[in-house]
Amino acid sequence: MYICMCQAVTEDELYAAIKDGAVTLKQLRKCLQVANCCGGCTERVKACVRGALKRQAENEAVLMALLPEQAQAAPV
Repeated sequence: MYICMCQAVTEDELYAAIKDGAVTLKQLRKCLQVANCCGGCTERVKACVRGALKRQAENEAVLMALLPEQAQAAPV
């Protein structure tokens, strides 16, 4: 699905850039040119960033919760 019609940026491209570390609108504008033309995608871009960062935080919390269990189960 296209996030930015003006620059033909897809959701997959946006999430790939976020995964690579572009997590602010300024950084995404620089690397993908999103929200540079009409601005119609600005809120969609921000929502994708919030969603991606929330999922990343949840995944890290799950991982941290699992690590102590793995450490206890591992033979010494």
